[in-house]
Amino acid sequence: VFANVPILFPLGVLCFSELSFITEPSDVTLLPKDPAVLNCQAHGQPPVTIKWLKNGVKLVESEHLRFLPNGSLYIPKIKHTKEDSDEGFYQCLSQNKYGAILSQRSRLTIASITEFESHPVSMVVSEGSVARFSCAVTSSPPATITWEYNQSTLPLQTDSKLVITQIIPEDDAIYQCMAENEQGSVLSLARLIVVMSEDRPSAPRNVHAETISSSAILLAWDRPLYNADKVIAYSIHYMKAEGLNNEEYQVVIGNDTTSYIIDDLEPARNYSFYIVAYMPMGASRMSDQVSQHTLEDVPLRTPELTLTSHSSTDIQVTWQPLPAKISRGRVLAYRLSFRTAIDDTVINVELSQNSTEHLLEGLQPDTIYLLRIAAATRVGWCEPSAWTSHRTPKIFSNKVPSAPVLQLEALNCTSIRARWQPSLNSVAALGFRLCYHEEGQPEQPSILLQAQTYSYTFGGLGPLPASSREIIYGPLHSESSHSSEGSQETGDSGHYSNEESNEEMSNSSTCQSSRTTRLESENVTAGPNLKQAVKLEAEGMPFHHSAPEASWPTGTSGGSHPQAACS
Repeated sequence: VFANVPILFPLGVLCFSELSFITEPSDVTLLPKDPAVLNCQAHGQPPVTIKWLKNGVKLVESEHLRFLPNGSLYIPKIKHTKEDSDEGFYQCLSQNKYGAILSQRSRLTIASITEFESHPVSMVVSEGSVARFSCAVTSSPPATITWEYNQSTLPLQTDSKLVITQIIPEDDAIYQCMAENEQGSVLSLARLIVVMSEDRPSAPRNVHAETISSSAILLAWDRPLYNADKVIAYSIHYMKAEGLNNEEYQVVIGNDTTSYIIDDLEPARNYSFYIVAYMPMGASRMSDQVSQHTLEDVPLRTPELTLTSHSSTDIQVTWQPLPAKISRGRVLAYRLSFRTAIDDTVINVELSQNSTEHLLEGLQPDTIYLLRIAAATRVGWCEPSAWTSHRTPKIFSNKVPSAPVLQLEALNCTSIRARWQPSLNSVAALGFRLCYHEEGQPEQPSILLQAQTYSYTFGGLGPLPASSREIIYGPLHSESSHSSEGSQETGDSGHYSNEESNEEMSNSSTCQSSRTTRLESENVTAGPNLKQAVKLEAEGMPFHHSAPEASWPTGTSGGSHPQAACS
């Protein structure tokens, strides 16, 4: 585009045309007899005139070529004959009294497609060989070429050549080359004939499967297309379609049938199948694979129950989800049934498919209950499990004494005094149990104290490495909620830390231990400090609480040195 072209006038005055294009013609592809509009608009000092050129030659307006008032070129009906064609390159020329500018070139293409210059050729090939087809066509714009196999488009890149390697009997078909562009399409076809080997048949055809039951699927197929009369047997191959490393199974049958029922399958499973035909000298290729799903069935068995009690009036029931091989379908619900051992009245509880536990509440204490469970798929309920018995714990008082406040005092480097007072408004304790141990060492035997005892002095600790002492107050005798026999409380209360022991609580003799308070001071005359940890536990029946655990280094008293130094 030329704009602001300098022009030298005779008087020697230099001026500028001030011409510019607003719209220029662009490339276009049209069919014969279609109308065409090539746009051109220019801006400049009026008057501005626009003229058109084709292939560099000025056009003259006529009925076939019309110049529109806005400067565009209109062709009512595109011509495309050997004698006359509108195809070519167009430009518009804009002029005023100061000069002229020429637009970009616009190519007008008339779409066309000819008959094939070369056609694919039919051929006869043997199994396992190679077949090649090709076609060629002249077109504008260039045509897209696709290949079809028995009228189905092949998923290939656009190419005028088709190569088929390792020919198999199923490649015996009609192949078509189709060329297409804006003008239209042309088609040319050829037949490929595959000559079979004489020593083996083609593969069984049209294999299909039908579900009969939760363990059986019917397979049916058509005989091979080639050498079917020489087939002596078929082999049916099947395996699970989901998962990894599935084992493949095989069944061999005679040539007198083209159907077979496989009846050793698992319920609610997807299986894949294929079939091979046999002649005395060889086997066919495998047929196309088909997949089919067996029906669901009722679960093979129920889950195993685990029964526990957290109190004398409940039973916690838990179980694991059934594996797929046992559930034989998607479990939709569970049914939990229970009754007492002396009553035949059964109570049923329906639970959702995702349930793996249920808490039975409001039961009778110290009573034997019988429980069982059943599971259901969409087919129905399985047989319930055998009755499982469980005895609820005996009733005990739930009044528990509160944990007292524990205080420690270091008398010297070998002695510590523990003091405590029962909490106000607390249930009276039946006794105290006092335990202690050096830090990092096993617990020492417990010390049992009477209910009215509120202090105890540890002596003979000695200048040892840092140690700790525990004082635990608790029941002198208790009964387990899971046993009808009493058990003597021993000095070893198990491992206690600053937290409650869940296991001990579940046995209805749980200590609620208090926090540990550690009291430290400076080194004394001889030997390192001895840290003493003390934990106190008071008991009502059957539960008991622990006071906060406290520690104190031997050899100090409230942060000051003792009166007697260690030697």
